[in-house]
Amino acid sequence: MSLKQRLILGLTTTLTLGACSSNSNIFDNTLGLSDYAIIGGKGLTSKDDISKSIVGIYIHNKETKDIEICTGSLLPNNLVITAAHCVSDSVGELDIALIFNTNMDMKNIKMEQVRYVDKKSITTWWGAGGHEEIDTGDIALLHFNGDVPAGYTPATILGSADALQDGAPVILAGYGVNKVRKTAIDENTYPDLINAVQLGTVVCENNQNLENCYEITKSGEGTLRQVDVTIANAKFSSSEITVDQTNGKGACQGDSGGPAYILSGGRYYLWGVTSRGIDDQFNDCSVRAAYTNIPFFATWLRRAAAKLSTSLTNPNLLSQ
Repeated sequence: MSLKQRLILGLTTTLTLGACSSNSNIFDNTLGLSDYAIIGGKGLTSKDDISKSIVGIYIHNKETKDIEICTGSLLPNNLVITAAHCVSDSVGELDIALIFNTNMDMKNIKMEQVRYVDKKSITTWWGAGGHEEIDTGDIALLHFNGDVPAGYTPATILGSADALQDGAPVILAGYGVNKVRKTAIDENTYPDLINAVQLGTVVCENNQNLENCYEITKSGEGTLRQVDVTIANAKFSSSEITVDQTNGKGACQGDSGGPAYILSGGRYYLWGVTSRGIDDQFNDCSVRAAYTNIPFFATWLRRAAAKLSTSLTNPNLLSQ
């Protein structure tokens, strides 16, 4: 079954089951939360300016049948920027759809709000030797068919990273979980503990001996949210910046590829792509998150865009 058929089936199922179930949506047992989303933030609607350049990404692996969600930022010429790890599964071919709605619950989505990705470009750093821990190149560009749905406008990319300093206030946004619960467990009675640890649903202070373990549960995915945080380390690596999440706010599982903005002169400037957690032993999104620095990849972005569509030498894309 194609991704388009799956989405149509999901929409049809919602129409037939919605009257008897308030939980009828795309988030079933097959849905993966592809890394990072928003904790401690506020929900966004189509009336919020920041939401007008953010899209949900629905990813279906045709071989494994897994489904995941990520987030992306709209750019000119039918392009969306996101995280490489969202769209580069090592096993199986991916079908990718973009959801132009602030809520990814199927009962809220119309087919005219869906666009299908036909081309993509990923940095050569991603998956390359020497880039496993830092400077991972976790950035990708997608091209989609059709026009841009009404109400959406491209983001403006920050032209220089000079304003991105330690302690600077920034804004994160994305779809995904907004609640994380850490519950102590009895290691002697917990069912299939080893498998749970391997899956990441249980984390332990001592993984080798399976001691002091906690069950991690997450909920609330599918709604677009934003949150205010500060930069923790603007020089984490040559191409990555970390944000502080120790105040109960920040990025968490479910929203990889989402945007980071800085506000200047009343305008939001896109500078980052959500990549991964840092020093997050308990996988509860309470320490730091790493963001790919978009201005660092400006040359790659222009070249990739030229291959995917027309030139992006557009004053509405890159600030001066």
